[in-house]
Amino acid sequence: MDTLFDLLKRIGGLERAPRTSRGDYPAPRSPYKPTLLLAALWRIHRGIEPFSSNRMEFARCLADFSRLYTRIYGNSLDMEVKASQAFWYLGAGKPQLWELVPKPGMEDQLASLIDAKAQVKTANKLAKHVAFARFSPDHWNLLSDSDVQKALISFLIAEQFIDIRRELDEL
Repeated sequence: MDTLFDLLKRIGGLERAPRTSRGDYPAPRSPYKPTLLLAALWRIHRGIEPFSSNRMEFARCLADFSRLYTRIYGNSLDMEVKASQAFWYLGAGKPQLWELVPKPGMEDQLASLIDAKAQVKTANKLAKHVAFARFSPDHWNLLSDSDVQKALISFLIAEQFIDIRRELDEL
């Protein structure tokens, strides 16, 4: 139960940048990390590979992020940047929700970027260093349970969004 509480605290404590004049969403804080996390949890819940094997690949996450973000907030010109930053910070930021798995030969460089609190804003830089993301073994054991998946999705929606359940059904 401590691990579930830890995961809930991490989701509830997602750091989100304040809305800027360039932000094209109605929320007072940036929705990028919650949108990406919600799409990934939804894919896990639906049993869709490779998510259901604890493998979040950026290209698949970008496609889901773009579709969900567009349905909630409308079109945006820089989806790749938004999704790249969200993917990066879910694994390198605070609180960390998943682990970034380095590409072969990039272990030291990825660790250095994370230690330096570097910003990764492009898909190319992300792809150069990161093979995929995954949840820690403890969190993945929890996420293997359908009831936990539903609870986390509901909690994330309640904490971070207006009611968007109908948008999730379109994924």
